[in-house]
Amino acid sequence: QGHSLRINVRTKHVGKVAVEVLGDDNLPIEGRSFDDCDHINGDYMDKLVTWRGEPSLGRGPDEPLAFRVRLSFGQLFSMRFA
Repeated sequence: QGHSLRINVRTKHVGKVAVEVLGDDNLPIEGRSFDDCDHINGDYMDKLVTWRGEPSLGRGPDEPLAFRVRLSFGQLFSMRFA
């Protein structure tokens, strides 16, 4: 349950993380693609993921969704809904 996504991540100086939200058709939800994601760089225990500044996942609480993560030069430790 939750309307936003928070991650525990650490990247090197040149690294970055991007998250894409997928609907039940396994396609990116409009406005929640890798291209829309505000890339994350640094060391965060509880970083809010945003897409063009918007933290909402773009889906209702009862609608299925999945995620794709692009990670370069870093480590993803956990993801949680908030």
